[in-house]
Amino acid sequence: MNLVIKVKGVTFQERQPYFDEIEVGDRVILIPQLNNDFDENAVMIVDLEGRDLGYVPMANSKQVREMLDSGVDHTATITAIVGGGELTWGARVMIETK
Repeated sequence: MNLVIKVKGVTFQERQPYFDEIEVGDRVILIPQLNNDFDENAVMIVDLEGRDLGYVPMANSKQVREMLDSGVDHTATITAIVGGGELTWGARVMIETK
């Protein structure tokens, strides 16, 4: 699987300052989030410092969650940082299976 997603939820829970500290090429970690009230397949995206950047979009969460649950070796990498200035920050992440 090669999948590029737009990180969702970037404006909640004081996440915006973290986007000042990440760069294109940074690896991120995908963590299944159990008991999420909005998405039963929720997958959180955190940087290597453990900072919560947001979530895999609900449209892709089931596919990504199944990949994680099956133990498939993968990488997740920041491919773009968008926004800034008067706009909110955001990011795109490439999820690749090996």
